[in-house]
Parts: sequence; structure tokens; C-alpha cells
Amino acid sequence: MEKITIRYDIVVKTLTTLKKAINKLKKENLSEDDYQTARDSVIKRFEFSIDTFWKFLKLYLQEKLEVPLESLSPRPILRAALEANLMSAQEYEIVDEGIIRRNETSHSYNEDLAEEIAHDIPKFYEAMHSIIKRTKLD
Repeated sequence: MEKITIRYDIVVKTLTTLKKAINKLKKENLSEDDYQTARDSVIKRFEFSIDTFWKFLKLYLQEKLEVPLESLSPRPILRAALEANLMSAQEYEIVDEGIIRRNETSHSYNEDLAEEIAHDIPKFYEAMHSIIKRTKLD
């Protein structure tokens, strides 16, 4: 299997598991412990999802669109994807914020920050999901 196809399958799978975790977090009547566990799961799955997302975009830009990339880090990759019309300006802003939030989750743990980020993750998911649907490999 081609490397880009493998990356595509991985990002689709991580987004699917993120969506499942988001749905679990939205359930009513969770105990405080179950809520915190579900929230932390959403945050961890978000971290995996956004990492696989931008790495897939990098590969897609390089291999499918043959876009020369000057930098191989997340934010320049997102800018290149915007310039290649893989995402709208609004999606770019959302996913760029997602990269920033992902970095915040990995450098410290704070209950208030965890709540804030968990609240924003559904919009990050929706943007990534929409963009990935547009890159469907056939």
C-alpha cells in the first residue's frame, strides 16, 4: 500500500475515534470521575488526530499536489494547504488554533485549560473532518 494511502487511513481512523470520544463526553448523567476520564480521552485523541492530520496534509501536498514545502512543521504546512485551496480561510483559522491548543495540552496540565480545550475540540474535529473528506483518495 502506498504511504499516502496508509496515512489517509490512519487520519480517518483517528478522527473516527475522536468523534466517538466526543459523543461519549456529551452523554448526560456522567459521574464527575467518568466525565473527567471522558474529557481526558477526548483531549488525548485530539492530540493524535491533529498530529496525524497535519502529517497527512504534508504528504498530500508533496505527493498528490507536488507542492514544494519550505518547512515541514505544522503551521507552515497548514498555510501551504490554505494556499493550495485544500481548506477555506475559516477552516485554516480553526485548525491553526487547534495546533496551538494541541501544543498547550502537551506542555502542562491544568483543569481549567483542559475544560476550555475539551469545549473547543468539536469545532477542531469538524474542520479536520471536512478537509479530509475533500482529500479522499480514489
